[in-house]
Parts: sequence; structure tokens; C-alpha cells
Amino acid sequence: MKTLVKYNGFIQQGLCEMGAERLNSRSVLLSNISAKLKVPTSNSPTSQSPNRLAVIVQPTVLKSNDRRKMNLENRIDIQQLEPNAYKAMFALENYLQNSGLSKTHLELIKIRASQINGCAFCINMHTSDALKQGETAQRIFLLNAWKETELFAEEEKAILAITEEVTLISQNGLSDKTYKQAEKLFDGNQIAQIIMAVVTINAWNRIAISTKKTVK
Repeated sequence: MKTLVKYNGFIQQGLCEMGAERLNSRSVLLSNISAKLKVPTSNSPTSQSPNRLAVIVQPTVLKSNDRRKMNLENRIDIQQLEPNAYKAMFALENYLQNSGLSKTHLELIKIRASQINGCAFCINMHTSDALKQGETAQRIFLLNAWKETELFAEEEKAILAITEEVTLISQNGLSDKTYKQAEKLFDGNQIAQIIMAVVTINAWNRIAISTKKTVK
């Protein structure tokens, strides 16, 4: 029994010594970190604040955030860097302007798609253009609730339905119901023009949002 007690005593002593060594190692490590960061030691009167380390490091984090924000605001100008890409986009616009779609129909497509995509730059541009062309403010205000009003003709409703479904193509595609309704009101060429108008404004939306075009 005495031998067992003595043996246990050695174990306890050994554990205590190991614990002391670990504590000493941690103290040395913390001292080295404090020296590198220039953090006041525990003997310093200014070291009593629990947030002292956070206060010292915080300015660096804020500067990093400021740099990221600056980089986001100063994005590329695709038209300047890749003018041929914009020429292709403008060619699509010219095609649509010379198509059988009316100015009213084109602007309804552009505004509604831009609303869905959340493109402030394009919403601002095309609501302004629509008003100049005689569109009413009331219809523009109610465009995102067009199904609940009697302000839009059957052709316009069919166009808006196509606009929404093609813009949100990943959800359910262009449904048979919407397509068949369009066939009752438009010929094949007109349906093609409507789809191309939706595709084109979606491309513009993605360019504007990706490069952070802002409303000024």
C-alpha cells in the first residue's frame, strides 16, 4: 500500500510539473505575441481593458475594408476595354429598333426585366425613356403588379409574361401556357423579336450590375 501511495505521489508530482511547464510555455508564447503586436504587458496600467487587443488591430481591418470597397467602386469599363463587345450589343439594339416591336413594347420589356434583375442603372434609363415616349407614370408604377390591373392590353400582358419567364429562365423556362398565348396574338417573327428583346436587356442588366454602373 505504501508503495502504491508513493507511486501515486510521483504521478501527481509529475503531472504538476508538466502543467507548470505548459503554463510557462504559454506565457512565453503570449509574451512574444504581445511584443510583436506592441500590446501592453499585464503590469502596464493601460492593459486592464479587455478590448485592448481589438482596439489595436481594428484600424488595420478597417483599412482593408476601405480598400475592398474602393476596388468594388472602381471597376472596369467594358466599352473602353472591349469596344467590339459593345458594338455587338449596339447591333442588337439597332435590330430591335428596326423590328416590328413598338417603342412602348420595347420599354415595357426593358423596365420589367431590369426590375426583376435589380438593375438600378437600367431602370432609371428606361423609365425615363418611356416617359419621354408618352408612357404614363401610373403604368410604370404598377408594372411589377401588372397581373393585378386592367391597365395593360392583352398583347402587353403576353409580352410581360414572356419577359418574366425568360428573365427567370432557370425556374421553369418559358412555359407552354405563356408560349401558346403568345401564338394567339403574334406571328413567329414577332415572338422571336420579343424573345430577343428580353435576351438583350438581360445582357445589358448583367453588364451594368457586374461593372457597378451607378445612377448619377
